[in-house]
Parts: sequence; structure tokens; C-alpha cells
Amino acid sequence: MGFIYNGAATRQLRPRLDGLLAAGALTHARRHGLKMWVLTSTGRRRLARARRTEGLVRLPESPQHRVWRHSRESAANRIGEYESDLRALVDEAGALLFSGERARSDRWLCLANRLQQAAKNLGVAAYCLREWPEPDDDRADIDDHNDAGDSKLDRDKRARLRYLRNGRRSIQRTTGT
Repeated sequence: MGFIYNGAATRQLRPRLDGLLAAGALTHARRHGLKMWVLTSTGRRRLARARRTEGLVRLPESPQHRVWRHSRESAANRIGEYESDLRALVDEAGALLFSGERARSDRWLCLANRLQQAAKNLGVAAYCLREWPEPDDDRADIDDHNDAGDSKLDRDKRARLRYLRNGRRSIQRTTGT
């Protein structure tokens, strides 16, 4: 509902929520383990009447839409940086590979860690920008880590991709050693 859960919000909102519940305008349910407030048909009629008589009632942006919007904005701002980082690391790996020197294993292992993180950063940004559909506030927007076409994959490949998709909605800047 767009408010921060703390004592002050509870004290201010609880009487209003209790009133809407008592009037039959609002109910709550659990979906995917999350508590969701849902307008009843009475609540929808009340809202429609208020919009007609009082003008457009502007509701705050839903938390799930705010997360989606913030993730898209962050991805758009950082994808160029992520591409540059990955390109530089690939160049570094190529230079090391073709230098003729026999690099120590630690150098390769550290580079592998940095390559993995850079590729993950780019993958997360690409998902947030191009693959994560805008949430519909009629239902909870929960990432089930499945994508179209997964049913065509064998069980092991599908399980591996689902594992790799964990955290794909979280833009963050992390670096490897």
C-alpha cells in the first residue's frame, strides 16, 4: 500500500484499515506467503463512487511496482558500466592467455571470480531492462525463476537455469577478488 511498516504507520493506519475491513470494503489474503490487502466488490464500488464525485483518487505506487521501476532505472543507468567491465575482463583474460607466460593458478582463479560476477551483473541488468514484465497490481509479482521455453529443456538444464536466475531482479554492484 506504499507505506513503511513501523510503529507510527501502524498507529495511523490501523484505525482506517479496521474501518475499511468492518465496512466490508477491504479484506486481506495470503498469496505466496505474503499478506495482501484486497478491495472487495463493496470497496471497488466505493472507490468508483469517490472517483466520480471527488475527482480522480490518486493511490500511491504499489511496493512491487516501485521495486520494478527502481530496478529498471538502475539497470538502465548501469548496463553500460557492466558491459565495459565485462569487456575489460575478457580482454584481460585474452591478454593473459596469449601472453606466453605461465600465470600462477591464483591469478586465473581470481580472474574467473571477477568474470563470473561481471557476467552476472550484466545478466541481471539485461533481465531487468528487457525481460521482467511490468507487474500487474492485481496479483503478487513473485519471480518463480521460470521463463518461456523452459518446458523444452531437460530437467537438469532447467534446474541449473532456475538456480542461476536466483537474484536476477536485484541490481547491485559487487566485485570479486
